[in-house]
Amino acid sequence: MISNKDEMHGDFELAIRQLSVDTAYLKLFGNAYQVKAVTKDNILSAIAAYIKSLTGLNSRFDAYMRGNNQAMNKEEIEGFNLFTGKAKCASCHFIPLFNGVVPPAFAKTESEVLGVPSTADGKIEMPTAAGTGSLMWHLTCMPLKPPL
Repeated sequence: MISNKDEMHGDFELAIRQLSVDTAYLKLFGNAYQVKAVTKDNILSAIAAYIKSLTGLNSRFDAYMRGNNQAMNKEEIEGFNLFTGKAKCASCHFIPLFNGVVPPAFAKTESEVLGVPSTADGKIEMPTAAGTGSLMWHLTCMPLKPPL
């Protein structure tokens, strides 16, 4: 994302050079990561720490996951059980972030095709919302309707 010209159009080497000549940033990176140099990995870690600070994780679901069994109602618990069980959503949408990045570092994305047949040419046949016809996808992604 950072180096992608269509997104941030950034350059890690340039960022490392610019941060490395700033004594204040060198000190901050040194204190945070016990290093003497700014690296791509600690820049990524710093960005991730900042983004994590923006997430409150204070929903009823979060309270339930922290052990408050009264935080969610029966229907919500049944939905979560379906999500993590029979519907197999959690096989790609990993708890606790649900965004498809793989724990524990949450640095790689993984996806699977569940219950969707492929055609002979390798395309994935996707049912339409109406249940008739098909959409042809070349990407690996979840079906529009989870297998129940």
